[in-house]
Amino acid sequence: MKALAILREVAIDRTTNARGAVETYLANGQRRASLLRLVFIVLVIAPTLLSAFYYTLIASPRFVSEAQFSVTKAASFKPSGLDALLRSFGVSQTVDDTSIVTGYLMSRDALAAVAKELPIRDFFSRREADLFSRFPRFWRGGSFERLFDYFQDRVSVNQDPKTGLSVLRVETFRPEDSQALAEVLLNLAESAVNGLNRRMEKDSLDLAWSELGRAQQKLVDAHQALTEFRSRELLVDPTKSSTASLDTITKLSGDLALILAQKQQIETTAPASPAVRSLAARAEAMQSQITDERSRLAGGDSSLAPTVSKYERLTLLRDLAEKDVVASQGALEAARQETQRQHLYIQKPIAPNLVDESTEPQRLRAIATVLITGFMIFAFIWILTVGAGEHAHQ
Repeated sequence: MKALAILREVAIDRTTNARGAVETYLANGQRRASLLRLVFIVLVIAPTLLSAFYYTLIASPRFVSEAQFSVTKAASFKPSGLDALLRSFGVSQTVDDTSIVTGYLMSRDALAAVAKELPIRDFFSRREADLFSRFPRFWRGGSFERLFDYFQDRVSVNQDPKTGLSVLRVETFRPEDSQALAEVLLNLAESAVNGLNRRMEKDSLDLAWSELGRAQQKLVDAHQALTEFRSRELLVDPTKSSTASLDTITKLSGDLALILAQKQQIETTAPASPAVRSLAARAEAMQSQITDERSRLAGGDSSLAPTVSKYERLTLLRDLAEKDVVASQGALEAARQETQRQHLYIQKPIAPNLVDESTEPQRLRAIATVLITGFMIFAFIWILTVGAGEHAHQ
């Protein structure tokens, strides 16, 4: 009997514990369900209703003006080898020229230049704009940095993969404002490219002009040194004087050989003839003259040889300077032609348009985006909550 009583008490205790566990599980499940309903309302229903209210009744229409442009060089090249392979994968070893213009259009410098030509702050703070869209936003200031952030929200430059053209997209609260802003931005981009061309041309040609000036000065110095040498030596061309001396020596040597031959002939036929002494005297005089001419030509520091050497060195320096000038002129012309080939130009096949209907904001798309985003966050939280509940139950 006692054993039956003990078993009955154990069974009653187990039943009570099981009933308590079930009740606890159900209570926890109800709390999680209540919490999930609250989270669903906060993350999905409330943001969707607020976005629907805002985009349906409050959000101001924005007018978009688009323009397409491309940046080209005067002489384009066809990529080959590794560069062609990289370009096929969308990678280039060189900086894309279009990215230079794109970077400028989205820069603070471009905004500052626009502000000098257009009332850009008025464009972004029209009375048509709602409180959340106009500049300055009520939760932020109206400084230039805030204006730049707002400018980047309303202006974009992207490349169209189909045409390869860059698309400039401008949003304002009036169609004429969008068109005017897009036109000014394109004009500023063209001015920036022209300035880049001028700087590139200056950098390329300055070195060539410097080399040409150096070569020309070198030629002037060579001519000046040659003139000073002629004035000092009283000779226009020492090489001609040396040539004359050589001609004189050659002629005298020929005459001397002839006289010596006559003298030898007379000595053989008539040794006692007085003509022998006369011919000997003439031969001695010619020999003395030949010696003097040779000494004048190459007989020491006062001879023509050092003078001719200095003159030839000066003329060689002059000739080299002339060739240097010709080479520098060729390099300058080549640099000028290369600069012309590297000039950048902006082509604008599609000018900024004047729209007659607002295309922004895309109200249904914005509401759907809020709904889907909130639902995805809720689903993630729901999965974590269910997993945690199952783990606690186990």
